[in-house]
Amino acid sequence: MTTENTENFNGLVSALAETAGVESLTSEDGGVFFAIDDDMGVAITSADAEEVGVDLLVATIIVDAAPTDAEALTFLLEQNYLGVGAGDGSFAIEHETGVAVLYRAFPLPMDAETFVDAFSRLAGAARAARARLVNTRETPDLMSEFIV
Repeated sequence: MTTENTENFNGLVSALAETAGVESLTSEDGGVFFAIDDDMGVAITSADAEEVGVDLLVATIIVDAAPTDAEALTFLLEQNYLGVGAGDGSFAIEHETGVAVLYRAFPLPMDAETFVDAFSRLAGAARAARARLVNTRETPDLMSEFIV
């Protein structure tokens, strides 16, 4: 990544931290990792132009366990339509881990205010999806193990 875009990436992360009211978001292993609402993991990483053709900031939010029922899966697909319900990102199911994620790639350089607004929409979409997915989970019947 160019020096300018590396500085821009760091500036975007700093602007996000300031907006969130935290002192800083610490970088580890080439990315920034934190949680939203204590139950959704966030990874902000970069991709180099040498690898993907353009310098990018990639934000990924782990929303919840991947749903298994058709209604919940259809909901996620519908949210992807034109990006409206996905905060201009995309929902996906990560097959290796079995989680639903929301991600978006941002080309660098980017204005900090624009990024913070866009990330806020992404986080809002993740919160809405999580609430929907949590409410559609099948609740285990705790009494079933006692019934013979």
